[in-house]
Amino acid sequence: MQIERFIPVVTGANRGLGAALIDVLIERGVSKVYAGARDMATLTDTKAHYGEKVVLVELDVTNPDHVVSAANIAADANLLISNAGVTCIKPILPEPNIDDFRQTMEVNYFGPLQLLRAFAPVLASNGGGAVIQVASMASLVSVPSAPAYSASKAACSMLGQAMRHELAPLGTRVSVCYPGFFATRMAEGFDVPKPSARDIANSMLDGFIEGQSSIFPDTYARLTHQALLENIEGVLDTPAEVVNKLVADFIVHPDAGK
Repeated sequence: MQIERFIPVVTGANRGLGAALIDVLIERGVSKVYAGARDMATLTDTKAHYGEKVVLVELDVTNPDHVVSAANIAADANLLISNAGVTCIKPILPEPNIDDFRQTMEVNYFGPLQLLRAFAPVLASNGGGAVIQVASMASLVSVPSAPAYSASKAACSMLGQAMRHELAPLGTRVSVCYPGFFATRMAEGFDVPKPSARDIANSMLDGFIEGQSSIFPDTYARLTHQALLENIEGVLDTPAEVVNKLVADFIVHPDAGK
């Protein structure tokens, strides 16, 4: 499979992994990318740099009108990269209300759900195409400092897995990507070795091209996957202990930061 045959839609394209994906996709020969972001002004430099290769789309994934409009604009798309997300580094009990937790779920779960519903017929009309759902290593093992984020990304992961069944008859395949720590604003508070967003983008696309349904694009993600396979009881019963051990093992791993 060649990535250059795809016409992708990338959500959350203005920074971090989304911005890196725009760069890497174009470098790999994609002729056009739809770049979605809530604030179009944040994509001005991207548009100036790439010109007609990038089509800007106003897209707040929590706004149903934006989602429907994006699907209409990107009528020739055959790859949806559902990347937009937010973090939430808060414990559950001390918070006076659940507004931030609700918003985290809106962006990380209901946003991708709305995108899949809107783009399923678009992808089907263009030969089926594919979806890459960007989850997180926090989908697999609950992170003690970010329980609401972990829950929202676990829901995102399950959504991607479930949609394989519903989208398969339309000829659409679904890959779910589980990145670990990497160098973006979301991970600034974690003092561990981190690959660049560009490294994650390249590894993600490599896994997609190879036909992987579940993509583990970095060392920490692969260690987390291994822990899930080898210590499912600990992952389910004592996730904080598992995460602490994973981080300790990762820091001294010869491929830390890759």
